[in-house]
Amino acid sequence: MKLLLLFGIYFSISGLTFSQKLVDAQEIREVSKFEINTFAELYAPGVTAQNSVLLVKILYETPDISGMTDTASGLLCIPFADSESPFPVILYHHGTADNRLDVPSEVIIPIDLKAPFEIAFASQGYVVVSADYLGLGESRGFHPYVHAETEASASIHLYEACLEYLEMDDHFLSGHLFISGYSQGGHAAMATHRELQSNYSDIHPVTASAPKSGPYSISKSMKDRLLSEQEYFYPGFIAFTLHSYQTVYGNLYHHFNEIFREPYASIIENELLNEEYSISALHDSLISSLIFEHGASIPKFMLQDSIVTGILNNPDHRINQLLQLNDTYDWAPQVPMRLYYCEGDDQVPYVTSLLADSVMNENGALDVEAVSSGELLSHVMCAIPATVECLAFFNSFLEPLVTYDYDDELEFKVYPVPANDQITIQSVKESITGYRAQFFDRNGRLIKSILENEDLVHIPTYDLLPGVYTLRLSSDEATGSQKILIMR
Repeated sequence: MKLLLLFGIYFSISGLTFSQKLVDAQEIREVSKFEINTFAELYAPGVTAQNSVLLVKILYETPDISGMTDTASGLLCIPFADSESPFPVILYHHGTADNRLDVPSEVIIPIDLKAPFEIAFASQGYVVVSADYLGLGESRGFHPYVHAETEASASIHLYEACLEYLEMDDHFLSGHLFISGYSQGGHAAMATHRELQSNYSDIHPVTASAPKSGPYSISKSMKDRLLSEQEYFYPGFIAFTLHSYQTVYGNLYHHFNEIFREPYASIIENELLNEEYSISALHDSLISSLIFEHGASIPKFMLQDSIVTGILNNPDHRINQLLQLNDTYDWAPQVPMRLYYCEGDDQVPYVTSLLADSVMNENGALDVEAVSSGELLSHVMCAIPATVECLAFFNSFLEPLVTYDYDDELEFKVYPVPANDQITIQSVKESITGYRAQFFDRNGRLIKSILENEDLVHIPTYDLLPGVYTLRLSSDEATGSQKILIMR
């Protein structure tokens, strides 16, 4: 796909144009495969770097909450691949930032690591684009937390700015566009995908998306959890969200004590209005006060009784209206989507992903499924397996596009049928020496790979869950596939 920058005025893709967004690009550094593999052991075990990665800080123009042009920042990760194959793109959305500089574009390696998943994806051959969001990094003002509209616009405009930079730097893309993100990033990924499908489908068609453990249902699942009688150790999210919506929409309150009781109103005002605020510090201060006042960290005790009553009993309450306005699950994706979650999530109720699955499919979604990445894993620990599964899901869309000049179609038999802990492969025409074996589940996810120098006659399958799989054998000369059934 050839991209063209017309003297800083318009940028064209396949005859379609959009305004220039790029302000500046600053190369941060190249991260070696050795460095990536070192931190991948912690952040993405099982992912081995295939490429080193160039990190570039991008400054670009995007509207702020008032529609005025702001200069925002984000991170672009470019793989250094040996082949000349074009790169697929992932728009990746980071989770809740603890402070203004806790964002992807401020990554410093090895001193700290603010973009582990972005770098891990890029090391696998993806160009990764990750916005800092408004009010974080270089952009001005307070961060509009879980505000769907600006999460989407910040991400899309950064992507367009990155396209400009990639053209000038002579990089080329494959045309595959994937979307993902974790926690707040899951919410932002949903918002971005929805906006691209609604208003950019001719310019930036999405291939597939995989939001992970996001608060897609703020007005229902998240509200129910935060206003319950159960302990919750992230009470600052209530204040962060409400102050975000006050900043964007107004007419919620004039002072924090109209919403919050004391001493919580003063704590929130002192910490959240500080330019150098820390969300983790706000959590800690509120938890300490809740335990001192009530014996447990139950966030609803921070709120005025009239506010709790109004939210619970009046669907048209101003807060309920704004929460619902920023839900991101009630639509119908027209490309495959996987919603990764963990049942042990202590921050975002996992039923949020199940609700999104149910509503989207009822709305007529093409292929949406919520997938558990771990029954007992917490919110923090869920990020690792969810990311590995997300990568396998995205890779499955690239596999059919790997082209060879096949001399023949490989024919083979697999037995026993059904299989248990091992299968035996018998070729009909020729030896299977030099072939690669890959197992895909019913959703097209790559589950298992066996290299060509390993035994492809007797393959253990004890590590596969019962179910139907597609076994694909391929070499540079031939390929073949066959369904297999694993039962125990």
